[in-house]
Amino acid sequence: MTDFTDFTTYQPPGVYINESATPLVSPSTSAPAVLALVGPSVGYQNGLQTITLSGTTAVALDQAGITSASVVVLKADGTLAESNDFAVTQTGSGAAAITSVARTSDSDIPTGSQVTVSFKFADATYGAAKRFRDFDDVKQVYGEPMDAAGAIVSPLSLAAQLAFGNGASEIICVASAGSASSVTKAQLNTAYAQLNNVYAASVVVPLPVGITGTDLSAGDTINVGTDLNAFLDTSSNDRQRRTGLIGYEKSVTKNPTAIAAGIASKRVGVVWPNRYNVVNSLSGQTVEVGGLYAAAAIGGRQVALAAQESLTRKLVSGFSGFPGDLRSSMTKAARDTWSAGGLMVVETNRAGALMIRHGLSSDMTSLYTRELSLTRAKDRMLQIIEDTLDASGLVGSPIDIDMPVRLKGVVAGCLETAVNAGLIVSYQNLKVRQSSVDPTVMEVKFEYLPSYPVNYIVVSFSVNVENAALTELAA
Repeated sequence: MTDFTDFTTYQPPGVYINESATPLVSPSTSAPAVLALVGPSVGYQNGLQTITLSGTTAVALDQAGITSASVVVLKADGTLAESNDFAVTQTGSGAAAITSVARTSDSDIPTGSQVTVSFKFADATYGAAKRFRDFDDVKQVYGEPMDAAGAIVSPLSLAAQLAFGNGASEIICVASAGSASSVTKAQLNTAYAQLNNVYAASVVVPLPVGITGTDLSAGDTINVGTDLNAFLDTSSNDRQRRTGLIGYEKSVTKNPTAIAAGIASKRVGVVWPNRYNVVNSLSGQTVEVGGLYAAAAIGGRQVALAAQESLTRKLVSGFSGFPGDLRSSMTKAARDTWSAGGLMVVETNRAGALMIRHGLSSDMTSLYTRELSLTRAKDRMLQIIEDTLDASGLVGSPIDIDMPVRLKGVVAGCLETAVNAGLIVSYQNLKVRQSSVDPTVMEVKFEYLPSYPVNYIVVSFSVNVENAALTELAA
């Protein structure tokens, strides 16, 4: 209760100070956005262990999930042991397999000597969500993005490289099942579960490697997008508010506006076109890759921006342009059709750099659903309110006469924080009341003005001919 000076009885004029027993609650700040990439990788890590081999006694390696065929033994003198100099045995299987190495009876490896064992492994934690702040660490876990011939050997690594290159300071990676050339929507769905309770992951980009479709046979091109939307909706309903971006393989020929219409989500942006050129860092050659990697790059760009900042007209780096035949077909009319159909179109600006035309979601129903930045800003505002109310200790406390005032003060502080952060422009009509249906429910209502992005600037002009003056030229 608050102890106020009683002015119902006479008090002499002066200053009166009243101490409130209700503690002040500092509003939570909006957490930095982190990009989550979900897709297949090279499928293993490389490991080393030094052991001592004596007689024919088997020595178990510490690492679980080793691929037995990948085991290589390096002798103390630095030479490779022949395959008949050692034996490899395993107990268990898959990620739980325990691998042992022993000398053979006629081995050239001196008994009692130390050897270094190299191997490939994928243990039970390989597919878990992992956080990275440096691309070299990503490569160590998921492998090089490409080989010298230009083949993509780790889609997850290539996506991470482009995301870091576009401004992401931290990335969460989830290695799904599948291979460098193929993943199924079911495998992606299984991998999404690794992001449950990973509250930092606010932008999700799946890598639908090998998923393709045509106008006659759509395959899973739409389904993989609706699955992403279902995951985002489920997460958001569980107070893990997220948005997502999806791009497609270069082999997809299905009408892209039909894909966007099939997804139709304010939380999902569909990146188009689906063909881009990149330079292979190992060979220097130009390689054509799919639009799923552009989505990863844009995801990196997005998390580097404040939630209310639109992707419209933001540059995308890491690519050397579009393939020639695609570039010639990307007329203004074609790009207008794509944008009107709910696609986040990437185009070239006058300087030749790649640029996001309009930061659209795939739901063109209204201004509030089509602008991805409005959804992200609203999510961050609601997250501040939820986190602050959770930390306030109000839930579970008795509803006394001061409760509406205390609750209103906490929410007002959250909204002021949102205003100061630029998430919203202003708010009004903040009201608090106790529910007449259930007296244990406190209802809070307010209105807010979103931070709309500037999409169009219209300049009108005319020529004034009424006061035109003639200047006589000197002879």
